[in-house]
Amino acid sequence: MGNWAVNHGKDLPSYIDGLSEIESLMCAAQTGLVLEESTFPVFVESDKASDNAFFEGTDLAHPLLEHETVVRNSVTIDKDIAIITGSNMSGKTTMIRTVGVCTILALTGGLVPAASLKLGRMRVMSSMRIVDSIEENMSTFKAELIRISGIVNAAGEEKPLLFLIDEIFRGTNSDDRTEGALTVLKKLSKPYICGLMTTHDYAMIDKTEKGFDNIRYYHFSESYTDTGIEFDYRLSSGISRQSNAKYLMKLVGIE
Repeated sequence: MGNWAVNHGKDLPSYIDGLSEIESLMCAAQTGLVLEESTFPVFVESDKASDNAFFEGTDLAHPLLEHETVVRNSVTIDKDIAIITGSNMSGKTTMIRTVGVCTILALTGGLVPAASLKLGRMRVMSSMRIVDSIEENMSTFKAELIRISGIVNAAGEEKPLLFLIDEIFRGTNSDDRTEGALTVLKKLSKPYICGLMTTHDYAMIDKTEKGFDNIRYYHFSESYTDTGIEFDYRLSSGISRQSNAKYLMKLVGIE
């Protein structure tokens, strides 16, 4: 062992680097093994920041969903903001997670679970799954404020950015939520930024219809039967004002 260390020890760092590269390439290839319909991404070839604020995915899927039953969706955002509405459990959060995961996989050089994907080289920032912390004296709302302020601050740099915000400012009252969301949208309305935001705040939606020209609206919907709710998980254009909260509360015995 001592002789081996003397003779080959100086080469060990290069061996470790090689093993690390092989492992990273194996991880990047996993998507193609899990999902048959996968592809290599195509990147926008431009040095202009605004050209890179672009995402066009066809038949996207989340890689952790069962590939036999996963519902694929297509979405395009081009220097604009997609606001996704829909009732509870309809697929909004999964959609923006899918866009985020596909973007990260693309940027790592791996296969993406999609029929096709063209995108710019963007920073990716998100505000999802916000949690509080007793140890850090951090409420859920404060934690979200910190996360979103980071996105807003990053927007000050003229560099391509993709943001993903799930149910913005859910931890405060409706008036503050609406006004806060509008302020964030104004600060993120720049030609080198694109993003997706989910919301149940229809007061905010009403105000964006007149004050913004860079917002696109998408929604998920559902249907009701004698036995329950049926979701198709299909992303469609437009705004949904459906709500199933009362139905779901009744379903679990809260009437």
